[in-house]
Amino acid sequence: SREGLIAVIGGGMADSLPHRSSPAEQPAATGPAHLWSQPTKLTLESLSVSPAMGIVRAFLSPEEATHLMQLSERKGFVKAHTGSTTQGEMYAGMEAGNPFDVMKIKESTNRTGTVCLLEPADDPIVPVIMRRVASLAECHPEQVECLSVVKYLPGQFFKQHHDGAFRPKTVFIYLNTIPNGEGGETFFPYMGWKIKPIQGLAAMWSNILESGAADAHMIHEGLPTTGGTPKYGINCFVNEKQVQNCLSNVVPRSQTREGEQVRRAVACTHPN
Repeated sequence: SREGLIAVIGGGMADSLPHRSSPAEQPAATGPAHLWSQPTKLTLESLSVSPAMGIVRAFLSPEEATHLMQLSERKGFVKAHTGSTTQGEMYAGMEAGNPFDVMKIKESTNRTGTVCLLEPADDPIVPVIMRRVASLAECHPEQVECLSVVKYLPGQFFKQHHDGAFRPKTVFIYLNTIPNGEGGETFFPYMGWKIKPIQGLAAMWSNILESGAADAHMIHEGLPTTGGTPKYGINCFVNEKQVQNCLSNVVPRSQTREGEQVRRAVACTHPN
């Protein structure tokens, strides 16, 4: 309903906001029957046609969301960084087989919090979610970058940023619900929208104009939570290139060196 959209979005939603639903095929999760729910359709509710943006209320089941949080905690979070590598340098590094070695990693006052990079080999649920993202975004599965799970403790944030024109679409999945009045929203200042963190909900938006240039309307930020609940979410970036073949063979898991997760996390979450 329109009232439900207002509850999810908040902020200055215009009276003329379009609202339509379109089903997309959702690959069923594989694994223990008691763990994964297996809905067959995703319903995308449109918030805006231009720029293109919509939400899926039940992209993940509660069991899937909880499992992904637990999986990330077991693998471990590292401090979120930003990277100064250019798009061209990254792709050149991919072709050479060492995209992470070209990253110029630095801490940033623009971004606090921690990140955990989930790769397909980490758990059977990871490729399932990546294929589900590809289905929703209508792209090749190899274009979906590794899942970047973010964790923000109360007071932590990610200030205004853009995900990059080399990423035509972003799907952000909320893994837990933040109580009303405790912040944690994803804020789009140019649109006047705040997406509330609700477990299992996914927001998808286009990062580019028809020309292929970055759409500044989609600059956004992760607002801090003000209560005692940490915020968990997943950045699912759709790259303009098929990146998974390049990323999967860079460093054998048995030879992961100190700091590799930081390089991978920066490369798969926010190269400049």
